[in-house]
Amino acid sequence: MSRHNYRHASTSRQSDQGHLLRGQACTNCRSAVHLYIQRCDGDRPICGQCTRATRLGDPCEYIDPTRTRTQILEDTIADLNARIEELERSESGQSSAPGIVLHQPYDDPIGSTSSYPGSPGHLQPSAPSISSRISSSIQQRAGSLESQLEEPPQQERQALLDSFLSHASQFGFFLDRQRFRQSAMLPLPLGDHSRPSPSLLATAYLIGHTLSQQGGFSQLESSLLTDALRATATMAFDTHPHHVIHRTQVEILLSNYFFRNARFLEARHHASNACSLAAACSLHRLEIVSGNVAVEAPQTQLPPPSDESEIVERIAAFWAVYALHNLWSASLSTPISLSFDVTSQINIPWPSEVDRERRPVGGELDFASNDIVRRYLAGDQDQSIAGSGLPALFTKTSVLFERATNLSARFTSADQIGDAEAMSRELDTLTILVESIRSQLPSLTPILDSNFPSMRLAVVTHALVDATVIKLNAPFSQQDQAALQRCISAAQRIINSADNPLLLQLGVVNPIMAVVWPMACQVIMHEIVRLQVNRAVWTQGHPSDEELQRRSEVEVCIQIMGAFTAQSSFMDTQLSKVQLAYANINT
Repeated sequence: MSRHNYRHASTSRQSDQGHLLRGQACTNCRSAVHLYIQRCDGDRPICGQCTRATRLGDPCEYIDPTRTRTQILEDTIADLNARIEELERSESGQSSAPGIVLHQPYDDPIGSTSSYPGSPGHLQPSAPSISSRISSSIQQRAGSLESQLEEPPQQERQALLDSFLSHASQFGFFLDRQRFRQSAMLPLPLGDHSRPSPSLLATAYLIGHTLSQQGGFSQLESSLLTDALRATATMAFDTHPHHVIHRTQVEILLSNYFFRNARFLEARHHASNACSLAAACSLHRLEIVSGNVAVEAPQTQLPPPSDESEIVERIAAFWAVYALHNLWSASLSTPISLSFDVTSQINIPWPSEVDRERRPVGGELDFASNDIVRRYLAGDQDQSIAGSGLPALFTKTSVLFERATNLSARFTSADQIGDAEAMSRELDTLTILVESIRSQLPSLTPILDSNFPSMRLAVVTHALVDATVIKLNAPFSQQDQAALQRCISAAQRIINSADNPLLLQLGVVNPIMAVVWPMACQVIMHEIVRLQVNRAVWTQGHPSDEELQRRSEVEVCIQIMGAFTAQSSFMDTQLSKVQLAYANINT
């Protein structure tokens, strides 16, 4: 953004008399020396007073809802420090990659670390002017990057995009596919605003190539990954509205790409970036202005959306980030981003199914949705927060999965963290909510038979609903026969739903299935062990029909997981753990 545009943006922070509103001066001008010299004019990135004081190195700091570049970098540095500690733990065998046990993940070392050029692990929080130096460096490289990146020939580009778009939903793609493909194929240079951003195109080519290949990590994939990461780093401070949304999309895609390849440090890094972008752009706060027109909440980095299609896109962007944060925070047993705390501020409607014109199916958007997640978790039945479409049900399930995982950990903790009565009430509420979602989900059989685009989302939502049931009941399964049976039934539904030839033909599934399927296997294997103990007590020599049936279910799940290992090292790793655990109970 130009200096002129920064000044133009700052005028909205001033009163009608031309003075800056109380409390909105930069931190430099709030000091006593500056207050006696001249009032702060609120300009960004550097106010007029600081410009005259030759503080040209650093952007001004403002204590208001606007997040400056330095603040965003400080959040990033905090996340990086947490990941460095995780890496150090992994070197001593103490990392937290997701596994197949019921209550806690396996503690296997993380298989890979940040290996791409420009890894952020060496950032020093104490370095002065870090924001301005990084910004300046990126701006200098931005012009040269587009000349360095080479797009594939048109025919190959088309094939890569088709390969990517066929499975894009499994990587968290929320943009309009047809519009994306059309703009990507325009005969315009890389970086033209009529086309997707260079980083989004590079990431699409990377994933498209990965999905079109069989086997391991190739030299070409390595080169494409380097291009995608370099392009993403270069556009870190690109403020073009479309490119900000595109960068959010890129961070989600790269996060799922790395999760799929069991590269958890890099996956968490990009997921955290997506969270920071969504919060900085206030994608969780859309206000009603008049009629169907909505604008962003005050103090955001994005201008008001131009039409309803753009509103729908921004809503989809936020919920895609929120679901990513919920699912992987639960799976890794640690928050993806410590600074992503927006749950109490969300006032956008749940994501909607859209028609070909990107309008919400079923009517106009309803923005009477203040505090929508907290009200939903409290059991509020207000129709303005209902959200019954498949995208909304998936997002709600991600919320319940994260809450159930957290609650389960508190129940199984030696210290019984939290008030027991309050935890019991939360358990009852979550149980009611998850069963409500199950009752609203379409049956999988007609979905798979019809092969309509939402089938992938329906498959993962069904599986996550039952995974949530397991999380809610697992802490009590050893003492409560009813809780044990609910766990077993949920695990059986997960396996039976996956045991479908049409599902196997998909070739690609959401990376979270590498967490859900092993969870189902673990429940069934626990039941096999229980049946074995009973058999030993009663000195029965042969397995019962029930035990044989449970063994068959585990073997079916192993076969299903095996069908998806060729292109997912995470699934392959999880399969090996299941096979080892199953072999141990057969000895």
